[in-house]
Amino acid sequence: MKKFILPLLSIIVSASIATAEDQSKLKASVNAGYTSNYIVNGLAKTGSQAFAGVDISTEYYGVNTYVGATVLDAGTGLDELHANVGVGKSVNLFETFSLKADAQIFQHQVAVGANSTEGRLTLALDNKYITPYVVGTYDLDVANRGYSQRGYIVGLKRSFDVFGVFNLTPSVEYGQMTDYETTSVKLDASKVLWDKLEVFGQVGWFDNNFDIVNYNFATEQFIGDVAATAGVRWNF
Repeated sequence: MKKFILPLLSIIVSASIATAEDQSKLKASVNAGYTSNYIVNGLAKTGSQAFAGVDISTEYYGVNTYVGATVLDAGTGLDELHANVGVGKSVNLFETFSLKADAQIFQHQVAVGANSTEGRLTLALDNKYITPYVVGTYDLDVANRGYSQRGYIVGLKRSFDVFGVFNLTPSVEYGQMTDYETTSVKLDASKVLWDKLEVFGQVGWFDNNFDIVNYNFATEQFIGDVAATAGVRWNF
């Protein structure tokens, strides 16, 4: 993990300076916590690990640009890095409905399995009721190793405030990839404790159906398993 600490610290310092100079355009946050499984597209990429991360975003002419990275300590001298860069745009349709599109590139450097570079496109119909969304994904590097994991995930989610105390976002997803299916039901929660300090967590039920026996795109196969994550976030 040491080789990733200095770059993360550099990003954090840069974000602090930038947000202090222009708080209206740039947003940044750092987070840390513990997860039972780091999950990507319904798959377990790790076992139980501590993590730390940073996220930076800005908006110009209605287009959101963002970058983020999460480092996990796998122990025994091993570490993992999951980083992403992306752009997004929302278009108002009518009343409280808007169509949001996001294009992202992820780099997954894992301690167990195959490293991969993933391209992802997400379309969501944002509204105050229930938000449907669809995700298209193609894992570039895994394809070069013989596992071409490309496919889609469809889902529904809804965010709401609970008595002004904390925010909840339940969601349900189904995905079909080249060599597996995934189903999940998740509940995300967050609460701002003080001005910039926030606690967050997620608990979810995950189920996978792998079509192959020998795989390198996950550390394990979920069979109706529960996974959870909890952490704290500081918003600059």
